[in-house]
Amino acid sequence: VPFKPPLIIGHEIAGVVEDLGKSSEGLDIGDHVIIPPVYPGCDDESCSACREGLTNRCKNSVFIGHGVNGGDAELIAVPSRYIFKIKDNVPLDEACIIPDAVSTPFHALKSRSVPPHIIQNSSNSIKLFDQKTHWLNDKNVVVFGVGGVGGPTVNLAAKYFQAKNVLAVDIFDDNLEFAKKLGATHTVNTTSYFEENNIKINELTGRDKAKAISGLARHISSHFAEDKFQVDCVLDCSGVSDTFPVAVEAASKNRTVIQVGWPPKPVQEFLNQKIMDKYLTINGTWACPMNELEQNVKAVEDG
Repeated sequence: VPFKPPLIIGHEIAGVVEDLGKSSEGLDIGDHVIIPPVYPGCDDESCSACREGLTNRCKNSVFIGHGVNGGDAELIAVPSRYIFKIKDNVPLDEACIIPDAVSTPFHALKSRSVPPHIIQNSSNSIKLFDQKTHWLNDKNVVVFGVGGVGGPTVNLAAKYFQAKNVLAVDIFDDNLEFAKKLGATHTVNTTSYFEENNIKINELTGRDKAKAISGLARHISSHFAEDKFQVDCVLDCSGVSDTFPVAVEAASKNRTVIQVGWPPKPVQEFLNQKIMDKYLTINGTWACPMNELEQNVKAVEDG
């Protein structure tokens, strides 16, 4: 995200409370805390987005390290209501990834994965979003890109939301081995797949490229043969625009694709009627609402 210098960067922040303002509540000097990279800047969460519960989408959002000085500064000032305490036994150099790299996929999985028709036809839709009864329980999830955000996505899907299978897709074997440690049940190296099938994907266009993408998607879903190749939720954490068509192709009909990573370029040669034909829900996601950050902290503290 562009910003105007001079500015001190740093948006993944954990630290220790050094001082308190007169109106601060719920904090003591010395508390270990995390700070969300994006928090509301409107008065009393009064804008239309905040009133709808989207405190991560406030019309006057404060973006730490982009709009105001960030965590690389020695000290920063943040409203106490947007500071979240964390137990002292969680190392600060690990806690700092919670506000972004963990909370972003947490929100994506928790609140952006359930298809609308499932919600509309549920007799108790609240249960679809609770951890123990979440819609993703016992479902098949695919994660593209096992990096700083994709890794926590794999871990949360497998361990917290209790997906039946989590398949990780990447171009590096080391990342895929790490994904297994995080809970991935299956892995696919796309570079290896194309090489083994003598496909020069970067040289293909039009129908030939579409055919290659379709083949890769079938290879991904083949790992779920015992579930009739069902892919319930695909999360694109790669930040590479070329993965989106594969994500759409891999997702089963009536299911969800979530764009989590930040792709810098537009998708080329993509037939968007696939979205219509498969009745897919395509969701974007951005940071994490303030109420879900508390759930993030508890999840980390509970292991």
